[in-house]
Amino acid sequence: MILNEVCMKRLTMTMLAMAMAATLTAQVDEDWSKTVKNSNQNAYDEYEKFKQQSIDNYQDFRRKANADYAKFLEETWKLFNMSPPEEIPWQPKPEDPRLIFEGPNPSPDPTLEPDLEPNLDPESTPEPMPEPGPEPELTPEPNLEPEPTPEPDPEPEPTPEPNPVPEPTPELKSVPDPIAVPKFDPKPEPRTEPRPTHAPRIPSREIELEGIKSTPKFLKQPEPLAPIRPKPMPAATVQTVYLYGSSFMFHFQKGRTLKLADNSEKSVANMWRKLSDEYYDNIVGECLQQRTERSLCDWAYIQLTETVAQEYCGGKNNEAIVMQAYLLTQSGYQIRFGRLDTKLVLLIGSTEEIFGYGYFEQAGSKFYVFDTLVSNKNMHVSKQAFPNERPFTLALTQPKLPINRTEKRTIESRHYPDVKVTVELNANLIDFYDSYPRSSMWSYYAKASLSDQLKEQLYPMLRKAIEGKREYDAVNIILDFIQTGFNYETDQRQFGYERPLFPDETFYYPSCDCEDRAVLFACIVRDLLQLDVVLLHYPAHLSTAVHFNEDLGGTFIDVDGKNYLVCEPTYLTGAPAGRCGYAFRDKKPIVVKIDELYAK
Repeated sequence: MILNEVCMKRLTMTMLAMAMAATLTAQVDEDWSKTVKNSNQNAYDEYEKFKQQSIDNYQDFRRKANADYAKFLEETWKLFNMSPPEEIPWQPKPEDPRLIFEGPNPSPDPTLEPDLEPNLDPESTPEPMPEPGPEPELTPEPNLEPEPTPEPDPEPEPTPEPNPVPEPTPELKSVPDPIAVPKFDPKPEPRTEPRPTHAPRIPSREIELEGIKSTPKFLKQPEPLAPIRPKPMPAATVQTVYLYGSSFMFHFQKGRTLKLADNSEKSVANMWRKLSDEYYDNIVGECLQQRTERSLCDWAYIQLTETVAQEYCGGKNNEAIVMQAYLLTQSGYQIRFGRLDTKLVLLIGSTEEIFGYGYFEQAGSKFYVFDTLVSNKNMHVSKQAFPNERPFTLALTQPKLPINRTEKRTIESRHYPDVKVTVELNANLIDFYDSYPRSSMWSYYAKASLSDQLKEQLYPMLRKAIEGKREYDAVNIILDFIQTGFNYETDQRQFGYERPLFPDETFYYPSCDCEDRAVLFACIVRDLLQLDVVLLHYPAHLSTAVHFNEDLGGTFIDVDGKNYLVCEPTYLTGAPAGRCGYAFRDKKPIVVKIDELYAK
């Protein structure tokens, strides 16, 4: 009994001690939580204070930069001789490309008719192979059918005069008729038998290179000198501007106008000071926001700022020029002012070669005038640079534009009946491409790839056609689709000047030439087969070469220790991978790599 009482007392004391400990622990936890919370709040407050101070410092720096820039604008602008617009170097291209691919005689290439045997080592390929190639061309069937006509032809043609045993050499040299056709239709009657499913017996042969050219990489688009945070403004009205079928919403404050007294240095400087007010930061911030949300490349952003400035200033006037210049400098772009008589001119800096526009050079950049009415005129220029300015690039990211469907068009391969597609394109995107400055940076066109809309229509058909095929056969299917599915025409005949096409444009315009085919082929092979493709730039011609994951015979090039098999998208009669055009067998191309445009 006494033992039980002792146990109960001890148990009670233990429970009381535990309760006191729990109470004390809870109090300690509560005090600690308050301390941590207060500490976190203090740290957060300190961070917010530091951030605001940094922003204020940035804004002070930016305001000072604009004030200094306005002072420089007041200095006398000097007269500059503008370099006239340049055009893409043009060399005459044959209207019938069979002249350069099949040579002066039809099909002199010994590998025109591919063998059904698997690809062989070049040493095992017999040397006499060139002889059988032209034989089918030397025995024309019409010469063997004089029997139904008892009387001889009273006026026989001098060249194709029938002989019992025609001699090969004279007959070959007297058949230029197909080449004399002024405009070649690359769509003859469909071939009943498909292409062979094995690599052709093509002797391996390496082409020497003139050089290798890589695509320049860009870290990112230009950025503002300091972060720009839009602020709510009283009495702001929503203004909609339109560009390539898209609507963009901006907030313009009522009662604010921009007006130049004249086009003198002082008037421009005064307007720049007025633009430096924080109200216009809102418009800059909204422009940058649209650049991100709509995936606008530099050229699209330049077009947007021009549209916004003209909408705000009431048209294409000098005030709009100054406002667009302000929007671009605050966004990080490199610009200069020019003056021609009573007109102000905007010059935009780039380190790339752009054709069709006049320019002047300074600080390693070419400052282009994209107003073609004054593009080749000498003018007074303000040479002052804005802090942290960067040139714009033609590297393309496709903008997000609403769909405006074009008429449907059907493209089909001659040798693969199932490779056939009907597509409709986005007219808004075609309009945007039509405005794009022309360049000889071929890799930019290839890197642009196809629009998502076109991929959704084209790629399912091509994936089905190449499903289960080895790389070589899959490439040949894509190659034949481009060789035989599209009409050929030179740019001079179709547009009147050299004009490279983006892949979507190749499906839109009636015809295309060598660079358009090469770019399209490179895009599709890279997308669907993930094979490395390079462009081969010859004088007056652009071709491609593909690196396969197996050794294959044929004409190839060596790039950085890897073999690339020549693939000729402009071989209009159809030719497999590995066959080089007749006129380019001994030519040295410049290899153009298609690298990532933006560094990761």
